[in-house]
Amino acid sequence: MTGIWHMTNYQPIYHPDSSKVMEEFRGRANLIGDLTGKNCSLRIKDLKKKDNGPFIFRIEIRDFNKYSYTDNMVSIDVQDSPASPRLTVSGEVKAGDAVTASCSVSHSCPTELPHLIWSRSGTTTNQSEELPNGQWRVTSSLTFTATNSDHNQHLTCTAKYQQVTSVQSSKILNVACKWANLFIFFTCFCTKPEVFHNIFQNEN
Repeated sequence: MTGIWHMTNYQPIYHPDSSKVMEEFRGRANLIGDLTGKNCSLRIKDLKKKDNGPFIFRIEIRDFNKYSYTDNMVSIDVQDSPASPRLTVSGEVKAGDAVTASCSVSHSCPTELPHLIWSRSGTTTNQSEELPNGQWRVTSSLTFTATNSDHNQHLTCTAKYQQVTSVQSSKILNVACKWANLFIFFTCFCTKPEVFHNIFQNEN
């Protein structure tokens, strides 16, 4: 079996024989699916604005049959830059308490995950999940202990794609004192009895 991806004019964007591939796609498009497992997934590197398709998958079986799946054409919505990460900070931030922040981005290539970078040190955990319509989401969670010096500081999450393109989101941390209600007691000593008497009279 031979798997081929081509344009509507039958010009291949992927073919096992690279000499048959359109010059602008040569070396950028690769079949990463397993045809024996009915997986015809294609990866396009260094995506360009004009790489929007539509693209058609074609199967050729030697001495048997050939077929192009024109009823299942694939088009790509190519944007100028990735969307900014979604950044959230859980709960009220108090000095001395543990704080958890979450940063997530959606992407379209599970073999080239975006790298999420935090502006603050702490303990990080990462996970990736598949979404509908050929999308994935990668999420990074950051846990740290808030201090007074974090107050009014930017917490930034940067998503870097293939070490080339990067986008970021920031939130300003509002760190409250752990003990918000303070009571101040003071004692007034008077050396002259008449002063104390006058204060007492004024209070009453």
